[in-house]
Parts: sequence; C-alpha cells; structure tokens
Amino acid sequence: MKFKLTLRPEDAWKPIGKSAWTEDNIRHLLRRASWTARPADVRKLVAIGPEKATDYLFKQANYPEHHPVVDAFPDHIDKELGSEIDQAISWARNNKKWSSRIAKIKTQSYRDPHARAIIVAHHNYQRNEARENNKKNKFDKQFRDRFGQGDMWNKYAHKWFDIANQPRNSPVEKLNQFLQNVLVVNYRTLASSSDDAVADLHNHHRVIRNNLFGSYPDMCKKMFKGRGMGYMLDIIGSTKARPNENFARELMELFTMGVDNGYDEEDIKEAARAFTGYVINPDVSPYSIKKGESELILDESRHDDTRKRVLKRSSKMDGDEIIDTIFRRPECETYLPHMLSHHCLIDGGLPEEYLKPLGESWRDAKFNVYWLIETFFRSKIFYDPVFRGQIYKSPFQFYLGLLQDLGLQVEPSHEILREMDYLGQPFANPPDVNGWNGAAFWMNNGTINARRIMVERLFSGSYRRGSKVTSAGAANYVVTDELIRLFIDTGDRTDEETVDHFVTYLLAVPPVEKYRNLLYEHYRKKSNKVAALREIILTILQSPYYQVC
Repeated sequence: MKFKLTLRPEDAWKPIGKSAWTEDNIRHLLRRASWTARPADVRKLVAIGPEKATDYLFKQANYPEHHPVVDAFPDHIDKELGSEIDQAISWARNNKKWSSRIAKIKTQSYRDPHARAIIVAHHNYQRNEARENNKKNKFDKQFRDRFGQGDMWNKYAHKWFDIANQPRNSPVEKLNQFLQNVLVVNYRTLASSSDDAVADLHNHHRVIRNNLFGSYPDMCKKMFKGRGMGYMLDIIGSTKARPNENFARELMELFTMGVDNGYDEEDIKEAARAFTGYVINPDVSPYSIKKGESELILDESRHDDTRKRVLKRSSKMDGDEIIDTIFRRPECETYLPHMLSHHCLIDGGLPEEYLKPLGESWRDAKFNVYWLIETFFRSKIFYDPVFRGQIYKSPFQFYLGLLQDLGLQVEPSHEILREMDYLGQPFANPPDVNGWNGAAFWMNNGTINARRIMVERLFSGSYRRGSKVTSAGAANYVVTDELIRLFIDTGDRTDEETVDHFVTYLLAVPPVEKYRNLLYEHYRKKSNKVAALREIILTILQSPYYQVC
C-alpha cells in the first residue's frame, strides 16, 4: 500500500506533545490498541494525558490467575476415571519403562502428574495398537471425547471472548492476539498430538501474557519450553540421532529475523541440534503449572552437546544460547517492530528506514516488549493522519468492538464460536505457523455477508439461541428500544448533532458528505426518534466504513 510520510525517520518515534492529544487522535489510539473507541475511555484519556495513556490501557488488565475452565477440568476428569487408571497401572506393572513410576503416585487421579503420565502412556500404547488395526482416528476421538476435550475447548474459547470483552482487559488481549499470531500455536495441531490440547494452548498464551513487561528473548526462551510449541514445531521427539529442523527454522524465519534475512540453511541445521533432547517434564501437570515451571526439560542423554556453528558463532550451545546468539544479530532489531506496524498501523508495515531507528533503540532497551509497545503507541508517526482507515478489522475486533460500541455482553452460547468460523477467524486456529494473513483476506463475499447478518441479529429485538440465553436476559445481548433511548441525548442536541455523535464515535474515517446527508434526512423525517436512530446505527454498522479502523 502506497502512502506518503512527511515525518523524517529520526523524528518518527519521538512522543507526541500535549497539543496533539486530541479526541480524534485518542480514538485512533483506542481503535488500534483495543477493540473500539468507547466515549468513556476517550474522556478518561483526555484527562490523564499521553504520558499515562499506555499504562492506563495495558496495566489494568485482570485475566484470571486461576482459569475457571482449565482449573476445573481435572475435577471433571477425576470423577470419570473409573477403571481407566486401574487399567493403566496394570499395564504399567508389566512395562519396564513405566513400572518404577507407580510408586511415585500419591493420588490415583488425573491431577497427579505421575498417574497422568501413566494414563497417557497407556493411551499411546492403545493408540499404536489401534493404528495397526486401522482404527487410529476412531480410537483417538473416543479417548478425547471420554476426557471431554471438545467440550472444554468450547468453554475455554467462549470464556476468552467474555474476558476480552471487558474493557479493562481488551488492550492486553488484543496485544496477546498479535503476539500469538507471531509465536503461532494452533489448536488443530495440538488436538491431533496432545491429550491435553486446551491446557497446552492455555499455557502457551499464559507465557506470552506473563512476559509482556519483560524481554522478547526471554519470552522466546520460555515459549519453546512449553508443550504447546513443543508439539506445534516438533521440539518434542527431536533427538541428537534425529534432530528436527522445524522449530529452528521458524525461530529465525517467523519469530525473530524474517524470511531469508541474515541466516542460511546451514545455520538452521546447526541450530536444530541445540533444540534436541527436550522432553515433557514428568513432574508438572499442564493443569496445575506454576509460574516459572517449565513444561519441557532437557534430557542430557538425548541432547546433542557437541559444538554447533550458528550465525558465525561456535560453541556447545543449548536452546537458550541459540536464542541469545540470534538476538545479537541486527535483523532482530526491526523484525518485531515491523510485525507490530503491520498489525497496528498499516497493511505491509512501515518502510525499513523508519523501523531502523526504532529497532536500535529497542535493542538498547534490552528488547523489552512493553518499551516497544509504549514507544510505538506514543510516537508521532503512529498519529499521522495518513494511517486512518488503513486496516481492516479482524473478525475478533469486529465482533468485540461491535459489542462494546453497543454496550452488550458476550452471549452465553457456544453458537458465537460457529459465527466466528463464518467470519473467517476460528478461535486460536490460524491455518498454519504463518498465522492469519489478515488485511484484505478478512473480506470476501461470504465474510462480508456474515458480518451483516451478525449486526442484523443483534438488532433483531429478540433472541433465539435457547433457554440459556433467554433466562440470562435477552436485553444484555441484543439492542432493545430501551437501549436506544439511553443513546438519545436528553440535552439540546439538534438532529444533525445526534447523527454526528454516532458517526464520530463509530467510524474511524468520516463518510462522504452525501452519505452523512442521507442519515440527516432520515433522522429528521422520522417522528419516532427511537426507530429512526435504531435504523441509522444499524446502517452505520453494516456500512463499509465500519469495517476499517
């Protein structure tokens, strides 16, 4: 996308002054750093000023430390183990590798890491037996269904939308989505590899969330020691006899340096040897992992501890040292800033000459993630008017921004997850390790129609998703006449000022004069102002203008 900047690269990352702290710029910040620009947040940011804005956005999040879905799952499993654990223990007694683990079991529960390890090992044995009988897929489905992973996944995904819809959590969850799209682990891969796919994905997300205020190299080190990335890129199972190159390749190509940028195939092969020997920690359950615990640990007998030559440096490196070596390269300075500018500023990202001074300063800040976020969202270049309306809203931003614009809650129904599939962004399920393409890929005839249908449903005046939604109170989930009345100002606003209010707060770019005049005319002619305003808001939300931010 072509655009012209008047700022010089050396001035681009200087913070904006108080004179530029206008409501228009604040709304731009909120739409890019969060889901939408709520009037309440605009007023708050006007009052506190640009110096405290990023702290207000990113330091008030309250993601539950004890996740209500993940933490409750072992209780559900414990009640359903039945003869499962007895069969697994009986099998383990006759297996030399697992028999010694039986004595370590403290409670015969899936919650106990040693009991759980034996159950999963027994399942893998049964799976291999089923494979020989051409019943593998059917057997895996029966095992996962028995342990409730499908239902747990629906509850976990739904709970995330509920948490992310809370305004105090929205900026951090949007930032988390950005980093998840760089450090990709998708549920599809985990569901085919792990018997604890939801917990593995949750812990991967938690590593990102818990390290937003630390260094990016440290985040990468902790991330690769998670089971989620271990399964996603085959760290688990990579040994000195058979090193797997997948993680080493994507570490350089997609996480830190960029495609074909500063490394070659030999660097990848050598680095892959450093990531051999990482195995699942038998003493850590994915359902009860504590801060600082590693889900993968190094098994020295499987690890290649010989010298490796990576990026012109030679030593007996392990995984952590490879990451340290990579971050000595200048290519790392601009890669994540480029991805951030692509995600939060303009499709395709900023030119290299603008990223270079930011990257050098980020290196001096020891690659601190929050320093990068704060500098980016306070910079002069971020507020350049040329970037208004240059990003298509992702399905997540469209849906959650829609709810926040209308003051609605996430419905207590998993049907919303199906709708996100129709919109083109199933939760935590990008198509591959490259993540979501985003930009114009969000918009096609099918997804545009799905967005219109979603808006229409919220304005239907009734809810037909079953007794669960009805009993919770439909008024929380659809636009009622009472809600419209709350939108109508009781002061001295003219008809044009009422329309302008919604045009300003709902749209990132002003519509053409003809469009605005049609809205004025419609509102003036209608005697029923509630019905008229309902139709105007519905029209705005279904318009092409609302699809961009």
